[in-house]
Amino acid sequence: MKLTEYMALRNKKQKDLARGIDMDPVTIHRIITRQTIPRKTTMDKIVEWSGGEVTLLDLFDEFFVHGGKPPIVQGTGTEG
Repeated sequence: MKLTEYMALRNKKQKDLARGIDMDPVTIHRIITRQTIPRKTTMDKIVEWSGGEVTLLDLFDEFFVHGGKPPIVQGTGTEG
């Protein structure tokens, strides 16, 4: 399941995720809005935080395969 679907289904806010994985809320916002791609260690924390309902495969699919709008990756010249 997509991270945003999980959060909507479980009535979780971005601040809940930020607190749950000990990450800055601004970074979480940038991940949710696809302004950045989460690191593998962050993805692992998201999987754990969701109790496995969001899997690594889900995150990989969401950010790399079927993500729609390509995310902005800092330092690649795609920042705009």
